[in-house]
Amino acid sequence: MSQLLTALEFPANVWKLNNGLTVIHQRISATPVVALDVWVKAGATLEPDSWSGMAHFLEHMIFKGTDAIAPGEFDRVVENRGGIANAATSHDYAHFFVTAAADYLAETAQPLAELLLRAAIPDSEFDRERDVVLEEIRQAQDNPDWIAFQALMETVYERHPYRRSVLGTEELLVS
Repeated sequence: MSQLLTALEFPANVWKLNNGLTVIHQRISATPVVALDVWVKAGATLEPDSWSGMAHFLEHMIFKGTDAIAPGEFDRVVENRGGIANAATSHDYAHFFVTAAADYLAETAQPLAELLLRAAIPDSEFDRERDVVLEEIRQAQDNPDWIAFQALMETVYERHPYRRSVLGTEELLVS
């Protein structure tokens, strides 16, 4: 049994930077790929009820550029190097990630950091992204699994922010 537990040890290095950022690094030499994933304590539980869905909406808007990066440019940089970039929001966190060939770490990490630290959230992208999020909400409301999960959350967490959908509501998003 002890051999099994030894094999299950976390095969990564973990350290904390002076600014509080926790870094987890794992090298797998057989895979020439880098996955950079930044987790931020900015989930839906931190929103007041009247702002339900704002963390999710901001997660979408982060990728819309900075003063130095035009909307869509980050995606082009990553995709032109064979990578993918995306983000997600939960009740407790939002996370933003890039996966690309290891040779492109610097070329993809720098613009991701720029977006996370200096997001511009341009007015020109606001309505367009609101429509994207509204469609996400509508798709979720057509999904029986999501409906059941949401009903469970509302029942189990009736006095806790977990009761609210991370996506928010159509009513709040259009107001």
